[in-house]
Amino acid sequence: MRVRSAHLQTKRTDARRSSTKIARRENLHVHASASSPRGVPPRVVVVGTGLAGLVAALEARRQLEVPHAPEGMQVVVIDKRNKLGGNSGKSSNAINGINVESGDSPELFLKDILKSGKGKCDEALVRKLVDHVPDAVEFLKSCNVHLDKPMITGGHSVPRTYRGVDGEPIGSLIVKAMLHELQRFSQVRIILETSVKELVWEEEDGSEYVVGVKCSGINDVPRYVAGGVPLMDVRAGAVVLASGGFAGSRKNLDTYAPGLGELPSTNNASSSGDALSIVKEAGASIVDVDQVQVHPTGFVDVSDLDAPVKYLAPEAFRGAGGILLNMSLERFANELTTRDELSNAILQQPGKRAYLLVPRHAIIAHHLGAVMDKYVDDGLVIPAMTHEKVAELLGTSVEKMNEIFEDYQQVAAKGVDQFGKTTFPATFDCADEEIYFMEVTPVVHYTMGGVEVDAHARVLDKAGKPINGIFAVGEATGGMHGCNRLAGNALLESLVFGRIAGASAAQYILEGSAREISQT
Repeated sequence: MRVRSAHLQTKRTDARRSSTKIARRENLHVHASASSPRGVPPRVVVVGTGLAGLVAALEARRQLEVPHAPEGMQVVVIDKRNKLGGNSGKSSNAINGINVESGDSPELFLKDILKSGKGKCDEALVRKLVDHVPDAVEFLKSCNVHLDKPMITGGHSVPRTYRGVDGEPIGSLIVKAMLHELQRFSQVRIILETSVKELVWEEEDGSEYVVGVKCSGINDVPRYVAGGVPLMDVRAGAVVLASGGFAGSRKNLDTYAPGLGELPSTNNASSSGDALSIVKEAGASIVDVDQVQVHPTGFVDVSDLDAPVKYLAPEAFRGAGGILLNMSLERFANELTTRDELSNAILQQPGKRAYLLVPRHAIIAHHLGAVMDKYVDDGLVIPAMTHEKVAELLGTSVEKMNEIFEDYQQVAAKGVDQFGKTTFPATFDCADEEIYFMEVTPVVHYTMGGVEVDAHARVLDKAGKPINGIFAVGEATGGMHGCNRLAGNALLESLVFGRIAGASAAQYILEGSAREISQT
């Protein structure tokens, strides 16, 4: 039996609030209503405020809006950062759907994911994902999130990757929508600048249950202290881990994927793999932690070449029709192959870098102008230039540049090139075509491994059985993507499984409440 943690009594809050309260270092009032197991508050704690966490919180709160719900039902969202959104909020890419008009189907989408994962995907999770795509799209529409026309991105058989209308970054768009939806509910608390350190356990009738979390926050004065670090207990009937991956942790990268810690990352140190630490003592199963995605195109900032954290050059730039050249001004790969294969190809080039050239008409056609303008303003992209200016920048002749573009035109007309590329979204067929220019290099971007879960988002132990009271979702989990994640699937997974995790956690509490009522 694990030690039962002390309970911290905190200030009472008004249960009749009509909007979500966002707090920093604030305590919680604990209701003594029924839950599962008996005597635990009917509360869902969600760890993380990225898309996965916010969707889980929203769905849990919706599920708890039932006539027989116990008094004082509450959802508490905790994040160690000082702002909401996590990596989802800064996502510049897109979300996948099923584009029936292009011959797409759940089976074809499933096939693409399994192929990309190279035999390591948990097919039950992938099947759950693709089967729930239509519901996910309808859910977004119900939250007033509308999608633009789909585009092709690396590893996909058909165009099925969607951005926001007029090219608005879909990550921040959906995060804003989820926060707006959460504002509609009372009994939702968001607490920032507070780290979850451990799980709280209790034993009942010979079984052990997760009944909350231990947190440390700035200026907290708790009753429970361990190892000199103040810890605050937040008791709950269910806990959802949505705290992200470890792509910003040099320590974890060196442990699980030796060598990758040397590469720059798109993640800062807050992406430290907290879920792995939290579940370590729970006996949870960890899968695929050696599978870390290196994204092929991180921006090279000429003013800070060795920056350890780099901005991501969106997949959409290649999906719109951009081409890659090495330092010798030669194409060397299929720009629309999977991320792992393209990253390996770039790392084999001199300097481990490449030039990415995108025709202006392709940016306009895909409504990417505002996105591109932002990177121009940030100094990461050189504004659209004529062929002559590109040649001057690269120290070559305009004739050489035109030859490169003409060669590309010819293979595009044939429908296949020497690298196996069969989709050519844009061409460089106009002599006065303006071209955006940027320099890119591979960057650590995403961790495919993490906590093992089932199709209901329940955390599994090493014997494959669900652990009572704990759920996980998003980049904190493993099994979905195998060896490589397809562009657009991170947000989709967070949306689909965020809803599943929130619903599972709420139902777990409701079932426990019903059990106690029947025993009284």
